[in-house]
Amino acid sequence: QLRTEQSVLLGSKGQAVLVLSDAPYYETLEHAMKIRQYVKQQNFANLPKSVENIIKGYQDEAMRCEAEAREALAAAICTAETYVDGERVSLTGKDVKARLDQVLSQLVARVYHKLDLITKNIKSDDEIRALLEGAEQPLPGMAEANSDAALSIEEYLRLQEMAKRPTSMADVQSRYQTVPYGWREIDIAYATALLIKEQRITVKYGGESIRPEHPKLPDFLRRRSEIPKTRICIRQSVDKGKMRQVRAILEEYFDEMNLPTDEDGLTHYIIEQFAAQRRYYEELARKYEQNAKYPGRTVIMALLHQIAQLLAQKSDNNALIGHILAHKNELLNMKEAARQVEEFFAKQSDTFDLAVRLEKKTRDELSYLTGSVDATNALNEIRKRITFTEKFDYSGIPQLSALMTTVNTAYD
Repeated sequence: QLRTEQSVLLGSKGQAVLVLSDAPYYETLEHAMKIRQYVKQQNFANLPKSVENIIKGYQDEAMRCEAEAREALAAAICTAETYVDGERVSLTGKDVKARLDQVLSQLVARVYHKLDLITKNIKSDDEIRALLEGAEQPLPGMAEANSDAALSIEEYLRLQEMAKRPTSMADVQSRYQTVPYGWREIDIAYATALLIKEQRITVKYGGESIRPEHPKLPDFLRRRSEIPKTRICIRQSVDKGKMRQVRAILEEYFDEMNLPTDEDGLTHYIIEQFAAQRRYYEELARKYEQNAKYPGRTVIMALLHQIAQLLAQKSDNNALIGHILAHKNELLNMKEAARQVEEFFAKQSDTFDLAVRLEKKTRDELSYLTGSVDATNALNEIRKRITFTEKFDYSGIPQLSALMTTVNTAYD
């Protein structure tokens, strides 16, 4: 008896075992099944009435046997010796359903003993997005939902880092869906998103760092086709001193104050602002296709090159911050040089265009100006002021209007 019980205990590890009494429910069920099988083989259309009545009697007997077996089996379950995860347990349920529910509940609690780290079951990706966007905040004094689950994932990632093992989101999902966790994939994604929101881990997809606002981030955390390609690691935070230095540089560069102080907020600001600047300067660069005489093309192209180099570092926060620090002087100098070009296109390009057209017109009609020294001198001065050199004098453009008036008067 002792050896049998020990065998059952060992066999119940990780599962639930009910040892039923020796009630004859099995034999009764077997008898009923034999009758059912016999009846199925009969062709009632060719049987005489007397034989049909005999078969119906057998069917009634089968139904009676099934009812007896059901009652005997229910009684056996209610009095069964029960073992859950290698331990004998006592049940208090009064019927079969109550007892089986109790067994399953105890099995889950014992086998998946870290299931309770999930305090909130997530229903959709919208909840993950709300968390990442900061739209979902805990009540004052309350911890974030699933914060203990997030801490467990973070500890696992630290162990992986110490062992120098790369970790994919597939590894995370696989680990936490099995014993002793048993978490759902969407709950694992939510707990991971909490670590992202708190800037404690880095997510990379295709070698590029994924920011919290990325529209496909929930997919990278839970979709079966995406998680093997998603890399997760402990975040290597940017030095606070370097961030302060970069904030000071950017405040001067963009002439703005109150820039974000957190790492993700600051790097997001950098990427958004410089991307907007790139679009703006690309628009200015296209103006040179309309008039190749416009001044400042070298400055604009050089600044676009600087911005492209900066944005090439956007997948790595440390690299991005480091690049700005290393190229501080170039950025500030190029920005200052670009101010004159920006002002030219904003206020002076129309006057410049008129001067270019007038110079071209007079080139073919010099005879009209032969007798006017003032007009000839004015035209020569116009040519000087619309010819771009490395030290182009933007201050000379406002005088073009008066010079053009002198030339046009000679025509009239």
